[in-house]
Amino acid sequence: MPKLRLNDKVAKEAAIPPSGSDDVEYWDTELAGFGLRVTGRGKRVWVVRYRVGTRQRRVTLGTTAEVSAAAARLEARRILAGAGLGNDEALTIKARKEEASKPAALTLLSLASLYLAQAQSRLRARTLDEATRHLLKHAKPLHEEEVAGVTMKQLAGLLAKVESTSGPTAANRLRATLSACFAWAMKEGLVDANPVVGTRKRPENPRERVLERHELSRIWQACREDDYGRIVRLLMLTGQRRDEVGGMRWSELDLDQSVWRLPGNRTKNRRPHDVPLSAAARAIVDGIPRRAVAAGTGDVGDPHALLERDLLFGEADGPFSGWSKCKERLDQRIARAGAEERLGRPLRRDEEPLPVDALPVWTLHDLRRTLATGMGEHIGVPPHVVEAVLNHVSGHKAGVAGIYNRAAYAKEKRQALD
Repeated sequence: MPKLRLNDKVAKEAAIPPSGSDDVEYWDTELAGFGLRVTGRGKRVWVVRYRVGTRQRRVTLGTTAEVSAAAARLEARRILAGAGLGNDEALTIKARKEEASKPAALTLLSLASLYLAQAQSRLRARTLDEATRHLLKHAKPLHEEEVAGVTMKQLAGLLAKVESTSGPTAANRLRATLSACFAWAMKEGLVDANPVVGTRKRPENPRERVLERHELSRIWQACREDDYGRIVRLLMLTGQRRDEVGGMRWSELDLDQSVWRLPGNRTKNRRPHDVPLSAAARAIVDGIPRRAVAAGTGDVGDPHALLERDLLFGEADGPFSGWSKCKERLDQRIARAGAEERLGRPLRRDEEPLPVDALPVWTLHDLRRTLATGMGEHIGVPPHVVEAVLNHVSGHKAGVAGIYNRAAYAKEKRQALD
């Protein structure tokens, strides 16, 4: 075991032992315990040797190509000083390696991503979008928490915060989504319990907004001849759900009979539903231009060929999207038109409408409620026909009766919608 004043030049010139021989170790004459090991393959490694109690330890500091002699000497000095105080660097390194080799902790964000990935094949698009929003947006404050450590107290605090900022309905939807996520995780063996159980469900005030006729008129007039404008007007005229209209397909339309035949896989209750198109609704549909999409490659043939698009609304191969932004722009046009009516002149470009010029808060779903209320209160449509128009399964259509009554009230539905 030769002793030298170790430096970079010595390390570079140290002789390589013959093949098959033991490694050669050189020890520093200045710092006891600091050394250089040279292997038969020419690898040169800085090492430090020390004693803790009765145990002798050896720690590798890095190769000479990675660590300079000065840096290795400084690290060796630190380890030797620690050993004098009873610290065992070898055990510290071992503990760090064991910790690093452990599987990454499953955080709430990781669990949410796993849950949403498996839910894609079984949840409806709208439901999946809402679950994604709740788990990735509303639950964000707990994203970095380890799932095993998430407590009911933490979730209760999160729900209270969401209630204060977004209302009780949003808090309840987040609660339901989190509970479904944890319940799935339990079945997969990822968690042992569902901490959502026991948290408080908030009382909700059901929406009762029914638009007045002058409000419907203002909305209608503010609609443009574009996808969103046509969708909003069809929602007024048919009373169907937002995503059903936004995903309307040419293949669902029986234009000879002026009937929109919704298949069961596109309705909330999974039942096929025929919607008679009134003259006003039919005029909107007839005014929608047919669109084309690229045929693609493969067996289709010419990759530059175009095929007729089945969807009436939206772009590429998906249904209409961008609901929030389009609703915001529509509300802005409604408010601007209200201001111009109040002032009796067009608004200047730098003028903004006042809150009084806007409609009270309304949603697209209010149009469905307004249609149902109008049918009953203004033109005396019987409740069972209103239910048939809305494709509600309750009362007379529940149970066995509903199975044999799917095609009933076609005439009454048409009269009501006309």
